[in-house]
Amino acid sequence: MGTLKKRALIFGSAPVQNWSFIAQYHRPGDLIICADGGRNAAQQLGFVPDWYVGDSDSGGYDKGCPSDLLPSEKDVTDLDMAVSRALREGCNELVLCGCTGGRQDHHFSAIGQLERIYHAGVDGVIVDEQNEIRLLTPGETEVPSEPPYHYFGLIPLDRQLTGVTITGAKYEVSGIDLDRWSSLGVSNELAPGRRCVVKVAHGVGLLIRSN
Repeated sequence: MGTLKKRALIFGSAPVQNWSFIAQYHRPGDLIICADGGRNAAQQLGFVPDWYVGDSDSGGYDKGCPSDLLPSEKDVTDLDMAVSRALREGCNELVLCGCTGGRQDHHFSAIGQLERIYHAGVDGVIVDEQNEIRLLTPGETEVPSEPPYHYFGLIPLDRQLTGVTITGAKYEVSGIDLDRWSSLGVSNELAPGRRCVVKVAHGVGLLIRSN
């Protein structure tokens, strides 16, 4: 019998026009953690926050639930501290939403959280209206088929991903190297009825599924 996963759904305060995607990721029993203004979005969607983390500079508030109150001048983002709270609560799967788009420094900082989450031994994913972003690490990674997305792409974070093999996709490759500046890994598609697997010998990147 597999280990039961304790999941956290973490709401950031980046702007989102259509939240319908969240229904594909929320599961009953998820710990709802709100990074500052993310609390407003969570509550408008009908979620009851389990934790508020922030300094209230983006419209969140600390009443009515346990809170990690932060100073407005600090060396970390509210989302960073929300991830810390999820890890302290023993969550081993983190779904981050409302943290892409908007300010690009916050956007890329949020993507950086995926590597931190990975090194904590936890599964992490960022989701928004069009994309699902996961960290791609050496070894074998199955490209999920659910929830469905039309495309998937590999984006190197290191200077190079070496020994990349893709099977079960429209465009298959064997043992190639992907440079950080190259767009070769963009806009692939799953092959219908097949299990899609990406193998990487060395290097860290992003696996992005998108519509």
